[in-house]
Amino acid sequence: MALESAAGGSGDVKRRRVEGVGDGGREAAASNEDVMVVDPLEALPDDGLPAAAAPVAISAAAAEEGVMVVDPLEALPDDGLPAAAAPMAAAVAAAEDHVRSDPMVVLPDDAVLRIISFLPLKSAIRTTALSKAWQRLWMEDWGHKSRRYEIRARRAPSVEDLLKILEEERRLERLSVVVHTIMKSSHLRKIIERSADRHVEELHVELTNLNVAEKVRFHLPILSRVIAHLSLRHVVVSKMRFTDQQRFNELSTICFHFVAIESYIFRKVITRCPNLRVLDLRSCAFLDAVVIPPGGPKLNSLTIAGCKSLKRVDVVSVTSLRSVFYSGRFLSSFYLPRTSRCSSFTDLYICYDNGPIIPKVFGKWAQGALPKLSNLSNLTICSNALMIVSSLPDEERTTQLDWLDGFQRLTELQLLMFDIKTRNVADIYAFLQSFHFPNLTNLFLQLPRIREDVQEAVNEDVLQLMSERVPAYVLDNLKVVRMMNFNRTSIEIHLVRFFLRKARNINSLQLVSLSHNAIPLGMVVQQGDIIQGALANGVIQESNSAAGTTQPCHSEVFIEF
Repeated sequence: MALESAAGGSGDVKRRRVEGVGDGGREAAASNEDVMVVDPLEALPDDGLPAAAAPVAISAAAAEEGVMVVDPLEALPDDGLPAAAAPMAAAVAAAEDHVRSDPMVVLPDDAVLRIISFLPLKSAIRTTALSKAWQRLWMEDWGHKSRRYEIRARRAPSVEDLLKILEEERRLERLSVVVHTIMKSSHLRKIIERSADRHVEELHVELTNLNVAEKVRFHLPILSRVIAHLSLRHVVVSKMRFTDQQRFNELSTICFHFVAIESYIFRKVITRCPNLRVLDLRSCAFLDAVVIPPGGPKLNSLTIAGCKSLKRVDVVSVTSLRSVFYSGRFLSSFYLPRTSRCSSFTDLYICYDNGPIIPKVFGKWAQGALPKLSNLSNLTICSNALMIVSSLPDEERTTQLDWLDGFQRLTELQLLMFDIKTRNVADIYAFLQSFHFPNLTNLFLQLPRIREDVQEAVNEDVLQLMSERVPAYVLDNLKVVRMMNFNRTSIEIHLVRFFLRKARNINSLQLVSLSHNAIPLGMVVQQGDIIQGALANGVIQESNSAAGTTQPCHSEVFIEF
Protein backbone atom coordinates (compact mmCIF):
# COMPACT_ATOMS: atom_id res chain seq x y z
CA MET A 1 0.00 0.00 0.00
CA ALA A 2 1.31 3.40 -0.90
CA LEU A 3 0.92 6.31 1.41
CA GLU A 4 1.29 9.94 0.40
CA SER A 5 0.78 12.68 2.98
CA ALA A 6 1.38 16.37 3.38
CA ALA A 7 0.29 18.97 5.87
CA GLY A 8 -1.57 21.89 4.42
CA GLY A 9 -1.75 25.36 5.72
CA SER A 10 -4.98 24.50 7.60
CA GLY A 11 -3.70 21.10 8.69
CA ASP A 12 -6.68 19.32 7.02
CA VAL A 13 -6.06 16.05 5.31
CA LYS A 14 -8.41 14.68 2.58
CA ARG A 15 -8.82 10.99 1.85
CA ARG A 16 -9.63 9.70 -1.66
CA ARG A 17 -9.94 6.40 -3.38
CA VAL A 18 -6.86 5.77 -5.57
CA GLU A 19 -7.86 5.42 -9.21
CA GLY A 20 -4.53 6.17 -10.85
CA VAL A 21 -2.98 4.34 -13.67
CA GLY A 22 0.10 2.28 -13.16
CA ASP A 23 0.91 -0.71 -11.03
CA GLY A 24 0.68 1.04 -7.69
CA GLY A 25 -2.68 2.60 -8.55
CA ARG A 26 -4.19 -0.66 -9.85
CA GLU A 27 -3.06 -2.64 -6.81
CA ALA A 28 -4.50 -0.06 -4.43
CA ALA A 29 -7.81 -0.03 -6.32
CA ALA A 30 -7.96 -3.83 -6.39
CA SER A 31 -7.39 -4.13 -2.66
CA ASN A 32 -10.10 -1.55 -2.11
CA GLU A 33 -8.02 0.03 0.63
CA ASP A 34 -8.21 3.65 1.65
CA VAL A 35 -5.06 5.55 0.77
CA MET A 36 -4.34 9.07 1.99
CA VAL A 37 -3.64 11.25 -0.99
CA VAL A 38 -2.67 14.89 -0.80
CA ASP A 39 -3.50 17.38 -3.51
CA PRO A 40 -0.17 19.21 -4.02
CA LEU A 41 -1.84 22.55 -4.68
CA GLU A 42 -4.16 22.34 -1.65
CA ALA A 43 -1.28 21.17 0.53
CA LEU A 44 0.66 24.36 -0.05
CA PRO A 45 0.23 27.27 2.36
CA ASP A 46 -0.99 30.66 1.23
CA ASP A 47 2.53 31.86 0.45
CA GLY A 48 3.07 28.96 -1.94
CA LEU A 49 5.75 27.25 0.17
CA PRO A 50 5.39 23.96 2.04
CA ALA A 51 5.24 24.27 5.82
CA ALA A 52 8.34 23.49 7.83
CA ALA A 53 6.43 20.75 9.55
CA ALA A 54 5.98 18.75 6.32
CA PRO A 55 8.95 16.43 6.86
CA VAL A 56 7.74 15.67 10.38
CA ALA A 57 4.23 14.83 9.16
CA ILE A 58 5.58 12.57 6.48
CA SER A 59 7.82 10.73 8.93
CA ALA A 60 4.99 10.28 11.45
CA ALA A 61 2.53 9.00 8.87
CA ALA A 62 5.10 6.69 7.41
CA ALA A 63 5.88 5.26 10.82
CA GLU A 64 2.20 4.42 11.39
CA GLU A 65 1.95 2.62 8.07
CA GLY A 66 5.35 0.89 8.33
CA VAL A 67 6.85 2.67 5.35
CA MET A 68 10.57 3.57 5.37
CA VAL A 69 11.24 7.18 4.46
CA VAL A 70 14.72 8.09 3.18
CA ASP A 71 16.23 11.55 3.59
CA PRO A 72 17.78 12.43 0.16
CA LEU A 73 20.73 14.21 1.77
CA GLU A 74 21.49 11.33 4.11
CA ALA A 75 21.26 8.94 1.15
CA LEU A 76 24.34 10.49 -0.47
CA PRO A 77 27.70 8.71 0.04
CA ASP A 78 30.52 10.30 2.00
CA ASP A 79 32.07 11.88 -1.08
CA GLY A 80 28.82 13.74 -1.81
CA LEU A 81 28.26 12.01 -5.17
CA PRO A 82 25.30 9.80 -6.05
CA ALA A 83 26.12 6.23 -6.98
CA ALA A 84 25.42 6.89 -10.68
CA ALA A 85 28.20 9.51 -10.73
CA ALA A 86 30.84 7.16 -9.30
CA PRO A 87 32.08 5.85 -12.70
CA MET A 88 32.39 9.41 -13.98
CA ALA A 89 34.35 10.45 -10.89
CA ALA A 90 36.66 7.47 -11.35
CA ALA A 91 37.21 8.41 -14.99
CA VAL A 92 38.02 12.00 -14.03
CA ALA A 93 40.49 10.82 -11.37
CA ALA A 94 42.15 8.48 -13.88
CA ALA A 95 42.43 11.35 -16.40
CA GLU A 96 44.01 13.57 -13.76
CA ASP A 97 46.56 10.84 -12.94
CA HIS A 98 47.30 10.49 -16.66
CA VAL A 99 47.87 14.23 -17.01
CA ARG A 100 50.15 14.22 -13.97
CA SER A 101 52.25 11.41 -15.47
CA ASP A 102 52.28 12.98 -18.95
CA PRO A 103 51.34 16.72 -18.81
CA MET A 104 51.76 17.13 -22.58
CA VAL A 105 48.57 15.16 -23.30
CA VAL A 106 46.48 18.25 -22.60
CA LEU A 107 47.68 19.76 -25.89
CA PRO A 108 45.61 18.91 -28.98
CA ASP A 109 47.37 16.82 -31.62
CA ASP A 110 47.13 19.62 -34.17
CA ALA A 111 48.82 22.05 -31.75
CA VAL A 112 51.62 19.56 -31.06
CA LEU A 113 52.30 19.02 -34.76
CA ARG A 114 52.25 22.77 -35.30
CA ILE A 115 54.85 23.31 -32.56
CA ILE A 116 57.10 20.54 -33.88
CA SER A 117 56.88 21.90 -37.42
CA PHE A 118 58.87 25.01 -36.38
CA LEU A 119 61.82 22.94 -35.10
CA PRO A 120 64.84 21.60 -36.97
CA LEU A 121 64.59 17.87 -37.62
CA LYS A 122 67.01 16.84 -34.83
CA SER A 123 65.30 19.07 -32.29
CA ALA A 124 61.88 17.81 -33.36
CA ILE A 125 62.97 14.21 -32.82
CA ARG A 126 64.29 15.09 -29.36
CA THR A 127 60.83 16.33 -28.31
CA THR A 128 59.61 12.72 -28.31
CA ALA A 129 61.42 12.33 -24.97
CA LEU A 130 58.99 14.81 -23.41
CA SER A 131 55.87 12.70 -23.78
CA LYS A 132 54.79 9.23 -24.86
CA ALA A 133 51.80 10.83 -26.56
CA TRP A 134 54.14 13.10 -28.52
CA GLN A 135 56.29 10.12 -29.48
CA ARG A 136 53.26 8.23 -30.80
CA LEU A 137 52.01 11.30 -32.66
CA TRP A 138 55.43 11.99 -34.16
CA MET A 139 55.84 8.42 -35.41
CA GLU A 140 52.35 8.36 -36.91
CA ASP A 141 52.69 11.75 -38.57
CA TRP A 142 56.23 11.11 -39.83
CA GLY A 143 55.36 7.66 -41.14
CA HIS A 144 52.34 8.82 -43.12
CA LYS A 145 53.81 11.98 -44.59
CA SER A 146 57.52 11.19 -44.97
CA ARG A 147 59.48 9.10 -47.42
CA ARG A 148 63.18 8.28 -47.60
CA TYR A 149 64.63 6.43 -50.56
CA GLU A 150 68.17 5.20 -51.20
CA ILE A 151 68.91 4.34 -54.82
CA ARG A 152 71.64 1.70 -55.30
CA ALA A 153 72.86 -0.27 -58.30
CA ARG A 154 71.00 -3.53 -58.95
CA ARG A 155 68.77 -3.03 -55.96
CA ALA A 156 65.18 -1.89 -55.69
CA PRO A 157 63.94 0.71 -55.97
CA SER A 158 65.64 1.95 -59.11
CA VAL A 159 65.36 5.54 -60.27
CA GLU A 160 62.52 4.52 -62.59
CA ASP A 161 60.77 2.74 -59.71
CA LEU A 162 61.08 5.86 -57.58
CA LEU A 163 59.46 8.00 -60.25
CA LYS A 164 56.52 5.58 -60.43
CA ILE A 165 56.18 5.57 -56.63
CA LEU A 166 56.15 9.35 -56.49
CA GLU A 167 53.57 9.42 -59.26
CA GLU A 168 51.23 7.35 -57.10
CA GLU A 169 51.72 9.43 -53.96
CA ARG A 170 48.90 11.89 -53.34
CA ARG A 171 50.44 14.08 -50.63
CA LEU A 172 53.94 14.22 -49.14
CA GLU A 173 55.41 16.66 -46.67
CA ARG A 174 58.96 15.32 -46.40
CA LEU A 175 61.04 13.59 -49.05
CA SER A 176 64.64 12.41 -48.85
CA VAL A 177 66.42 10.92 -51.87
CA VAL A 178 69.99 9.59 -51.59
CA VAL A 179 71.46 8.26 -54.83
CA HIS A 180 74.49 5.94 -54.72
CA THR A 181 74.49 4.98 -58.38
CA ILE A 182 74.22 6.51 -61.86
CA MET A 183 71.52 9.10 -62.48
CA LYS A 184 70.67 11.39 -65.36
CA SER A 185 69.86 15.08 -65.03
CA SER A 186 66.45 14.33 -66.54
CA HIS A 187 65.75 11.86 -63.73
CA LEU A 188 66.66 14.40 -61.06
CA ARG A 189 64.50 17.00 -62.77
CA LYS A 190 61.51 14.64 -62.75
CA ILE A 191 62.05 13.93 -59.04
CA ILE A 192 61.99 17.68 -58.33
CA GLU A 193 58.86 18.12 -60.46
CA ARG A 194 57.05 15.22 -58.78
CA SER A 195 57.98 16.56 -55.33
CA ALA A 196 56.57 19.95 -56.35
CA ASP A 197 53.33 18.32 -57.56
CA ARG A 198 53.00 16.54 -54.18
CA HIS A 199 53.58 19.82 -52.30
CA VAL A 200 56.70 18.56 -50.53
CA GLU A 201 57.72 21.01 -47.80
CA GLU A 202 61.04 19.42 -46.76
CA LEU A 203 63.31 18.11 -49.51
CA HIS A 204 66.73 16.48 -49.16
CA VAL A 205 68.73 15.35 -52.21
CA GLU A 206 72.17 13.76 -51.95
CA LEU A 207 74.39 12.23 -54.63
CA THR A 208 77.15 10.08 -53.13
CA ASN A 209 78.67 9.06 -56.49
CA LEU A 210 80.95 12.04 -57.08
CA ASN A 211 81.40 11.24 -60.77
CA VAL A 212 77.66 11.51 -61.21
CA ALA A 213 77.41 14.56 -58.97
CA GLU A 214 79.68 16.54 -61.29
CA LYS A 215 77.41 15.91 -64.28
CA VAL A 216 73.88 16.01 -62.85
CA ARG A 217 72.28 19.44 -62.42
CA PHE A 218 69.75 20.50 -59.81
CA HIS A 219 67.17 22.99 -61.12
CA LEU A 220 66.12 25.36 -58.35
CA PRO A 221 63.45 27.29 -60.30
CA ILE A 222 61.17 24.24 -60.59
CA LEU A 223 60.97 23.67 -56.84
CA SER A 224 57.62 23.62 -55.08
CA ARG A 225 56.38 27.06 -54.06
CA VAL A 226 55.51 25.64 -50.61
CA ILE A 227 59.03 24.32 -49.98
CA ALA A 228 60.08 25.24 -46.43
CA HIS A 229 63.31 23.28 -45.92
CA LEU A 230 65.81 22.58 -48.72
CA SER A 231 68.87 20.41 -48.12
CA LEU A 232 71.34 19.56 -50.90
CA ARG A 233 74.54 17.54 -50.63
CA HIS A 234 77.12 16.84 -53.38
CA VAL A 235 74.94 18.56 -55.96
CA VAL A 236 75.69 21.03 -58.77
CA VAL A 237 73.11 23.79 -59.03
CA SER A 238 72.21 24.65 -62.61
CA LYS A 239 72.28 28.10 -64.19
CA MET A 240 68.62 27.83 -65.09
CA ARG A 241 66.88 31.21 -65.19
CA PHE A 242 64.27 32.42 -62.74
CA THR A 243 61.24 34.41 -63.79
CA ASP A 244 60.76 37.79 -62.17
CA GLN A 245 57.63 36.60 -60.37
CA GLN A 246 59.18 33.50 -58.84
CA ARG A 247 59.26 33.57 -55.04
CA PHE A 248 59.77 30.95 -52.36
CA ASN A 249 57.82 32.66 -49.62
CA GLU A 250 57.68 29.59 -47.37
CA LEU A 251 61.37 28.70 -47.60
CA SER A 252 62.89 29.22 -44.15
CA THR A 253 65.93 26.89 -44.15
CA ILE A 254 68.64 26.30 -46.76
CA CYS A 255 71.43 23.77 -46.19
CA PHE A 256 74.01 23.48 -48.98
CA HIS A 257 76.78 21.00 -48.16
CA PHE A 258 79.43 20.28 -50.83
CA VAL A 259 77.26 22.09 -53.34
CA ALA A 260 78.68 23.76 -56.44
CA ILE A 261 76.88 27.05 -57.00
CA GLU A 262 77.91 30.25 -58.71
CA SER A 263 77.70 33.44 -56.64
CA TYR A 264 75.22 35.17 -58.97
CA ILE A 265 72.89 32.14 -58.83
CA PHE A 266 73.17 32.19 -55.05
CA ARG A 267 72.18 35.87 -55.00
CA LYS A 268 69.13 35.14 -57.16
CA VAL A 269 68.04 32.40 -54.77
CA ILE A 270 68.52 34.54 -51.65
CA THR A 271 66.57 37.50 -53.01
CA ARG A 272 63.62 35.19 -53.74
CA CYS A 273 63.38 33.88 -50.17
CA PRO A 274 62.02 36.77 -48.09
CA ASN A 275 61.33 34.56 -45.06
CA LEU A 276 64.63 32.71 -44.96
CA ARG A 277 65.77 32.30 -41.35
CA VAL A 278 68.56 29.68 -41.43
CA LEU A 279 71.37 29.62 -44.01
CA ASP A 280 73.93 26.80 -43.71
CA LEU A 281 76.76 26.72 -46.28
CA ARG A 282 79.53 24.12 -45.97
CA SER A 283 82.32 23.29 -48.41
CA CYS A 284 80.52 25.00 -51.28
CA ALA A 285 82.49 25.27 -54.53
CA PHE A 286 82.61 28.36 -56.81
CA LEU A 287 80.90 30.48 -54.15
CA ASP A 288 83.15 33.54 -53.73
CA ALA A 289 80.73 35.92 -51.99
CA VAL A 290 77.89 35.70 -49.48
CA VAL A 291 76.15 39.06 -49.59
CA ILE A 292 72.68 39.77 -48.19
CA PRO A 293 71.44 43.08 -49.67
CA PRO A 294 69.28 45.58 -47.77
CA GLY A 295 65.67 44.45 -47.80
CA GLY A 296 66.77 40.83 -48.08
CA PRO A 297 65.75 37.94 -45.82
CA LYS A 298 65.83 38.47 -42.05
CA LEU A 299 68.21 35.69 -41.14
CA ASN A 300 68.47 34.41 -37.58
CA SER A 301 71.35 31.99 -38.11
CA LEU A 302 74.26 32.00 -40.58
CA THR A 303 76.78 29.16 -40.90
CA ILE A 304 79.74 29.24 -43.31
CA ALA A 305 82.37 26.52 -43.08
CA GLY A 306 85.07 25.29 -45.43
CA CYS A 307 84.05 27.38 -48.47
CA LYS A 308 87.54 27.74 -49.94
CA SER A 309 86.59 30.04 -52.82
CA LEU A 310 84.99 32.56 -50.49
CA LYS A 311 86.45 36.08 -50.53
CA ARG A 312 83.70 38.24 -49.10
CA VAL A 313 80.93 38.00 -46.49
CA ASP A 314 78.67 40.99 -46.02
CA VAL A 315 75.56 40.71 -43.85
CA VAL A 316 75.70 44.23 -42.40
CA SER A 317 72.05 44.86 -43.28
CA VAL A 318 70.80 41.70 -41.51
CA THR A 319 70.11 43.15 -38.07
CA SER A 320 67.97 40.15 -37.15
CA LEU A 321 71.01 37.84 -36.84
CA ARG A 322 71.23 35.89 -33.60
CA SER A 323 73.98 33.39 -34.44
CA VAL A 324 77.03 33.41 -36.72
CA PHE A 325 79.31 30.42 -37.26
CA TYR A 326 82.36 30.88 -39.44
CA SER A 327 85.16 28.41 -40.03
CA GLY A 328 87.69 28.95 -42.81
CA ARG A 329 90.54 31.12 -43.85
CA PHE A 330 90.83 34.65 -42.55
CA LEU A 331 88.84 37.14 -44.65
CA SER A 332 89.55 40.83 -44.51
CA SER A 333 86.13 41.44 -46.12
CA PHE A 334 83.87 39.99 -43.47
CA TYR A 335 81.17 42.33 -42.17
CA LEU A 336 78.55 41.63 -39.52
CA PRO A 337 75.74 44.00 -38.45
CA ARG A 338 76.95 46.80 -36.17
CA THR A 339 73.82 48.79 -35.36
CA SER A 340 72.33 49.13 -31.89
CA ARG A 341 69.42 46.99 -33.05
CA CYS A 342 71.75 44.02 -32.97
CA SER A 343 71.32 43.65 -29.21
CA SER A 344 69.91 40.15 -29.79
CA PHE A 345 73.23 38.88 -31.21
CA THR A 346 73.92 36.00 -28.80
CA ASP A 347 76.09 33.34 -30.48
CA LEU A 348 79.43 33.75 -32.22
CA TYR A 349 81.73 31.00 -33.50
CA ILE A 350 84.90 32.06 -35.31
CA CYS A 351 87.67 29.64 -36.20
CA TYR A 352 90.40 30.48 -38.72
CA ASP A 353 92.44 27.89 -40.56
CA ASN A 354 95.74 27.22 -38.88
CA GLY A 355 98.17 29.88 -40.07
CA PRO A 356 99.62 33.28 -39.16
CA ILE A 357 97.35 36.34 -39.06
CA ILE A 358 98.89 39.81 -39.13
CA PRO A 359 97.76 41.57 -35.93
CA LYS A 360 97.34 44.98 -37.57
CA VAL A 361 95.18 43.53 -40.33
CA PHE A 362 93.10 41.60 -37.82
CA GLY A 363 92.67 44.61 -35.54
CA LYS A 364 91.52 46.87 -38.37
CA TRP A 365 89.17 44.20 -39.64
CA ALA A 366 87.70 43.42 -36.23
CA GLN A 367 86.97 47.07 -35.44
CA GLY A 368 85.14 47.50 -38.74
CA ALA A 369 83.48 44.09 -38.97
CA LEU A 370 82.45 42.71 -35.59
CA PRO A 371 79.39 43.95 -33.72
CA LYS A 372 79.32 44.94 -30.08
CA LEU A 373 79.60 41.77 -28.04
CA SER A 374 78.20 42.93 -24.71
CA ASN A 375 75.04 40.81 -25.22
CA LEU A 376 76.88 37.72 -26.38
CA SER A 377 76.05 34.62 -24.34
CA ASN A 378 78.03 31.91 -26.21
CA LEU A 379 81.47 32.43 -27.77
CA THR A 380 83.78 29.98 -29.53
CA ILE A 381 87.16 31.19 -30.82
CA CYS A 382 90.32 29.45 -31.97
CA SER A 383 93.93 29.75 -30.82
CA ASN A 384 94.76 31.86 -33.91
CA ALA A 385 92.37 34.57 -32.76
CA LEU A 386 93.70 34.34 -29.20
CA MET A 387 97.19 34.92 -30.55
CA ILE A 388 96.14 38.31 -31.89
CA VAL A 389 95.02 39.52 -28.46
CA SER A 390 98.27 38.57 -26.76
CA SER A 391 100.34 40.14 -29.56
CA LEU A 392 98.97 43.60 -28.73
CA PRO A 393 101.21 45.63 -26.40
CA ASP A 394 99.86 45.95 -22.86
CA GLU A 395 99.48 49.72 -23.17
CA GLU A 396 97.47 49.37 -26.41
CA ARG A 397 95.43 46.28 -25.59
CA THR A 398 92.73 48.05 -23.60
CA THR A 399 92.11 50.77 -26.16
CA GLN A 400 92.28 48.33 -29.08
CA LEU A 401 89.66 46.07 -27.52
CA ASP A 402 87.30 48.68 -26.10
CA TRP A 403 85.15 48.54 -29.24
CA LEU A 404 84.08 45.00 -28.31
CA ASP A 405 82.25 46.44 -25.31
CA GLY A 406 83.26 43.49 -23.13
CA PHE A 407 81.52 40.19 -22.48
CA GLN A 408 79.13 41.23 -19.75
CA ARG A 409 76.54 38.53 -20.46
CA LEU A 410 78.81 35.75 -21.65
CA THR A 411 77.89 32.48 -19.93
CA GLU A 412 79.84 30.00 -22.08
CA LEU A 413 83.32 30.21 -23.61
CA GLN A 414 84.90 27.55 -25.83
CA LEU A 415 88.56 27.74 -26.87
CA LEU A 416 89.71 25.65 -29.84
CA MET A 417 93.46 25.07 -29.48
CA PHE A 418 95.43 23.95 -32.55
CA ASP A 419 98.44 23.53 -30.28
CA ILE A 420 99.12 23.68 -26.57
CA LYS A 421 102.53 25.09 -25.72
CA THR A 422 103.78 27.83 -23.43
CA ARG A 423 102.91 30.57 -25.91
CA ASN A 424 99.37 29.15 -26.33
CA VAL A 425 98.83 29.19 -22.57
CA ALA A 426 100.09 32.79 -22.53
CA ASP A 427 97.46 33.62 -25.18
CA ILE A 428 94.70 32.14 -22.99
CA TYR A 429 95.87 34.16 -19.98
CA ALA A 430 96.11 37.36 -22.04
CA PHE A 431 92.53 36.90 -23.25
CA LEU A 432 91.16 36.27 -19.76
CA GLN A 433 93.15 39.23 -18.45
CA SER A 434 91.84 41.62 -21.12
CA PHE A 435 88.12 41.15 -20.48
CA HIS A 436 85.68 40.87 -17.61
CA PHE A 437 83.42 37.80 -17.53
CA PRO A 438 81.05 38.39 -14.60
CA ASN A 439 78.52 35.75 -15.75
CA LEU A 440 80.83 33.10 -17.21
CA THR A 441 79.76 29.69 -15.82
CA ASN A 442 81.02 27.14 -18.39
CA LEU A 443 84.45 26.98 -20.07
CA PHE A 444 85.40 24.35 -22.65
CA LEU A 445 88.99 23.79 -23.72
CA GLN A 446 89.41 21.72 -26.89
CA LEU A 447 93.00 20.45 -27.00
CA PRO A 448 94.64 18.99 -30.12
CA ARG A 449 94.47 15.24 -30.47
CA ILE A 450 97.66 14.96 -32.50
CA ARG A 451 100.76 16.30 -30.72
CA GLU A 452 104.36 16.76 -31.77
CA ASP A 453 106.60 13.87 -30.83
CA VAL A 454 109.09 16.20 -29.17
CA GLN A 455 107.59 17.67 -26.00
CA GLU A 456 108.43 21.25 -25.14
CA ALA A 457 110.41 21.88 -21.98
CA VAL A 458 108.03 23.70 -19.64
CA ASN A 459 109.21 26.31 -17.15
CA GLU A 460 106.63 26.11 -14.38
CA ASP A 461 107.82 29.37 -12.80
CA VAL A 462 107.25 31.29 -16.03
CA LEU A 463 103.75 29.83 -16.42
CA GLN A 464 102.96 30.61 -12.80
CA LEU A 465 104.05 34.22 -13.25
CA MET A 466 101.82 34.60 -16.32
CA SER A 467 98.83 33.08 -14.54
CA GLU A 468 99.13 35.53 -11.66
CA ARG A 469 98.35 38.39 -14.05
CA VAL A 470 94.80 37.10 -14.45
CA PRO A 471 92.66 38.86 -11.80
CA ALA A 472 90.99 36.57 -9.28
CA TYR A 473 87.53 38.00 -9.94
CA VAL A 474 87.56 37.09 -13.67
CA LEU A 475 86.46 33.49 -13.05
CA ASP A 476 84.48 34.02 -9.86
CA ASN A 477 81.26 32.51 -11.24
CA LEU A 478 82.89 29.69 -13.21
CA LYS A 479 81.23 26.40 -12.27
CA VAL A 480 82.18 23.90 -15.00
CA VAL A 481 85.41 23.37 -16.95
CA ARG A 482 85.81 20.59 -19.52
CA MET A 483 89.16 19.80 -21.16
CA MET A 484 88.87 17.54 -24.22
CA ASN A 485 91.78 15.34 -25.41
CA PHE A 486 93.47 15.70 -22.03
CA ASN A 487 96.86 13.99 -22.28
CA ARG A 488 98.32 14.64 -18.80
CA THR A 489 101.30 16.64 -20.05
CA SER A 490 102.98 19.02 -17.63
CA ILE A 491 101.47 22.07 -19.36
CA GLU A 492 97.97 20.60 -19.20
CA ILE A 493 98.39 19.76 -15.52
CA HIS A 494 99.47 23.37 -15.00
CA LEU A 495 96.16 24.50 -16.54
CA VAL A 496 94.25 22.19 -14.19
CA ARG A 497 95.96 23.84 -11.20
CA PHE A 498 95.22 27.29 -12.68
CA PHE A 499 91.47 26.62 -12.87
CA LEU A 500 91.39 25.15 -9.37
CA ARG A 501 93.10 28.26 -7.96
CA LYS A 502 91.29 30.98 -9.92
CA ALA A 503 87.79 29.51 -10.19
CA ARG A 504 87.00 29.53 -6.49
CA ASN A 505 83.40 28.33 -6.99
CA ILE A 506 84.13 25.55 -9.46
CA ASN A 507 82.21 22.34 -8.80
CA SER A 508 83.14 20.22 -11.84
CA LEU A 509 86.45 19.98 -13.69
CA GLN A 510 86.00 17.31 -16.39
CA LEU A 511 89.11 15.80 -17.96
CA VAL A 512 88.31 13.75 -21.05
CA SER A 513 91.07 11.56 -22.47
CA LEU A 514 90.37 9.47 -25.54
CA SER A 515 92.98 6.92 -24.46
CA HIS A 516 91.63 3.90 -22.58
CA ASN A 517 95.06 3.26 -21.07
CA ALA A 518 95.54 6.71 -19.54
CA ILE A 519 97.29 6.82 -16.18
CA PRO A 520 95.04 8.21 -13.41
CA LEU A 521 95.87 11.82 -12.66
CA GLY A 522 96.34 11.04 -8.97
CA MET A 523 99.36 8.91 -9.82
CA VAL A 524 101.01 11.74 -11.76
CA VAL A 525 100.95 14.47 -9.09
CA GLN A 526 102.48 14.43 -5.61
CA GLN A 527 100.70 14.23 -2.27
CA GLY A 528 99.60 17.63 -1.01
CA ASP A 529 99.06 18.96 -4.53
CA ILE A 530 95.88 20.98 -4.99
CA ILE A 531 94.86 18.39 -7.58
CA GLN A 532 94.85 15.62 -4.95
CA GLY A 533 92.35 17.57 -2.88
CA ALA A 534 90.11 18.17 -5.92
CA LEU A 535 90.20 14.45 -6.74
CA ALA A 536 89.28 13.56 -3.18
CA ASN A 537 86.24 15.86 -3.01
CA GLY A 538 84.99 14.89 -6.47
CA VAL A 539 85.59 18.22 -8.24
CA ILE A 540 87.86 16.55 -10.81
CA GLN A 541 86.21 13.85 -12.91
CA GLU A 542 88.30 11.77 -15.30
CA SER A 543 86.75 10.07 -18.30
CA ASN A 544 87.72 8.48 -21.61
CA SER A 545 84.52 9.54 -23.37
CA ALA A 546 82.68 12.81 -23.85
CA ALA A 547 79.42 10.98 -23.19
CA GLY A 548 78.06 11.92 -19.80
CA THR A 549 80.05 15.15 -19.61
CA THR A 550 78.72 18.68 -19.95
CA GLN A 551 78.16 19.52 -23.61
CA PRO A 552 78.92 22.98 -25.06
CA CYS A 553 76.27 25.00 -26.83
CA HIS A 554 78.52 24.99 -29.92
CA SER A 555 78.91 21.23 -29.80
CA GLU A 556 79.55 20.97 -33.54
CA VAL A 557 83.18 21.77 -34.31
CA PHE A 558 83.90 22.29 -38.00
CA ILE A 559 87.57 21.28 -37.90
CA GLU A 560 89.50 18.13 -37.05
CA PHE A 561 91.66 18.03 -33.94
